[in-house]
Amino acid sequence: MEEKLGPLQALGKFWGTLNPTQRFISAAFLSLSVVLLVIVSIVATRPHMGVLFSGLEPDDAGTIIAKLQENDISYEVDGSAIKVPEKRVHEMRMQLASQGLPQGSSVGFEIFDKSNLGMTEFSQRVSYQRALSGELGRTINQLEGVIASRVHIAIPEPSVFTDKDKAATASVVVKLRPGGKLGSDQVGGIVHLVSSAVEGLKPNHVTVVDTNGNLLSEGGDESTGLDPRLSASQLRLKRDHEQQMEKNIQSMLERVLGANKAIVRVNTKINFDRRESSSTVYQPLGSTGNGILLSEQKLEESYAGGSGATGGVVGAGANLRPGGGPTTAAAEERGYRRSEATSKYEVSKTTEHVVKAPGDVERISVAVMVDGKVDASKIPAIRRAVETASGFDRARNDRITVESVDFDDSAVKKEEKELQTLASRSTYMSVAKTAGAVILLLVFLFFLKGMLSRINVSIPEPLTVQEIPAGQAASMSQAYRPVAAGGDGGAQRSAPQVPPEEVAQVLRKWMTEKSES
Repeated sequence: MEEKLGPLQALGKFWGTLNPTQRFISAAFLSLSVVLLVIVSIVATRPHMGVLFSGLEPDDAGTIIAKLQENDISYEVDGSAIKVPEKRVHEMRMQLASQGLPQGSSVGFEIFDKSNLGMTEFSQRVSYQRALSGELGRTINQLEGVIASRVHIAIPEPSVFTDKDKAATASVVVKLRPGGKLGSDQVGGIVHLVSSAVEGLKPNHVTVVDTNGNLLSEGGDESTGLDPRLSASQLRLKRDHEQQMEKNIQSMLERVLGANKAIVRVNTKINFDRRESSSTVYQPLGSTGNGILLSEQKLEESYAGGSGATGGVVGAGANLRPGGGPTTAAAEERGYRRSEATSKYEVSKTTEHVVKAPGDVERISVAVMVDGKVDASKIPAIRRAVETASGFDRARNDRITVESVDFDDSAVKKEEKELQTLASRSTYMSVAKTAGAVILLLVFLFFLKGMLSRINVSIPEPLTVQEIPAGQAASMSQAYRPVAAGGDGGAQRSAPQVPPEEVAQVLRKWMTEKSES
């Protein structure tokens, strides 16, 4: 009866059949499997972490970590970012926000949460400016592309003389994300946000800069009433207009002539002056051309005189004249008539006040260079197309120049050759990597085949049970029977050696019986 081996005994027996090389490979494979199993289990059971806050100030980071430790929440610190289990990110953000975290490096209106009876008027004014600056900075930090910001407000003390009052001013410093950029609309929004939050602060008294020292906005002339603008912004507007026009004309010519057959350059003159004009026009109305009659006043005067004698000239001469009495006049005075008419007319009046915004295009100059290989008969058609696409206006003295010249394409050919060389090199590298991977796989397969060939694994063959004759069975029983002690002078006789073929036959029979059962 064969003794049944346990798993450890069977493993020990199998280990004893291996040579040193096979034992080393088996041990290495088993160790690697255990290590991989441990790593996979750690990664699988580790919670996925999400960013709770990033770009924190040291004070806020320390306070938030203390709150997480109080709530027994696992966390990780990655630079200026704090990570917590992803499923608890939103919960912790709302919980910390309810406690006013993160606050940032600035102080807001919470500075007035604790009253101080001994605070002077100057201290209250300083605290108010400090709180207002902090609140504005927190609001600006919410803008896309802004990491942090600081707002500095200068509010002068009021003077008893109104003509000596100074205006309030403000400066805003913003820290942008790497590669971030604030557009003119966003800068204008920051300017109006700050000016609207501070009493008496005008938009042209707000300056915005970034941490690189770039001036994003500057105070303008108060009399213009315009938003603050920079010469850099004006140049950018001019260049954007030119680039857009170049792109439109270039794409049109490439569709007609092909790639690299035309070069377009545009130069525009833009007037950034703000102009105002007022005009009043009086125009008569009515059929008479004098206007509408509002009132009319007429005055007529007439007088009719009578006949009769008149006395002489009053005086001493008449009295001393010889012959006595006064002279007589036989003339009869004629009558007269006078009339006056006053008429009041109303005429139409038109008053116009025009404010012309800056950005008016005064002149456009377009230069188009066409490859000399292009048929010269197409040049007039190209010129007409460019005039239409650019909005050519002869009254503005716009200029369109189209010239045909031979292009120097040596640089283009050299670049194409280099690109082909790089493409070929990339192809060769890809083929080499693939071939190397195949070779390594073949080497590994041959090595594995050699290792497997050294391991002799015998596959049991199905056995047929044969009947053993009685005489042979008796002889086998006699051969395996132990000899009792004391025979042949007390010497114990050793059992006869069993041939390996018979042992193998017995094992195959045992395995067959086990498989059938």
